[in-house]
Amino acid sequence: MKYYYKITQKTYPIGEIIDTDNCIDKDRIKRNNELLTCFEKAYSFSEDFELPISVVLTEFALKITPLPNNILKRIKYIWKLYFLKIEMKKCDLQYSEISKYSLDFILEKSRIFIQNETKTILPSRFESSFFFESEEDCKRYHLKFSYEGEIYIIKVEIIEPKELVRFDNNILSDFSPYYTSVESLNKAKSYLIGNMSDNPLIEVVFQGKYKITDVI
Repeated sequence: MKYYYKITQKTYPIGEIIDTDNCIDKDRIKRNNELLTCFEKAYSFSEDFELPISVVLTEFALKITPLPNNILKRIKYIWKLYFLKIEMKKCDLQYSEISKYSLDFILEKSRIFIQNETKTILPSRFESSFFFESEEDCKRYHLKFSYEGEIYIIKVEIIEPKELVRFDNNILSDFSPYYTSVESLNKAKSYLIGNMSDNPLIEVVFQGKYKITDVI
């Protein structure tokens, strides 16, 4: 019997069956949709001027970034920045949201790109649960991203799989805030096509039903 493991900050009754269709993060999907136009403009700005998306979306960082020397590029820079700022104000983008939602945006953009290019279906992260293949891998992940408060590791058995895809979490968690949009897209594509690092931390992206067999 193959079991999987998940880090969580709440306990579950042993024997409970969970359907990922009932665990969709609707608030996160809603906010991503609200920010979509803003991030598309930021992506385009980053692509045109080879600036990190984090810089593009941070007003202070842009203030200390030199304008292009070429007059036509300078005009384009000012024009695109003007409309980007309008969109940022319109969607009320907060500084604390930049890292989380820019990664969401890049991953979803990459997922759609790969699906269109390869004619294969990749599971949406917004509609999935995430597991590791061992208790030790959960602990490795926890060392990289310490949670505040008490955490548990749940052991699960797959009951009814719809999607189950293995990725290397190291590639996903190695994103740099200094990547340009194109660099971010290529990194996300590397993750989604299943490339592995030298010491991979396998993350299982799952959709379907699973049963809690133990809480560690």
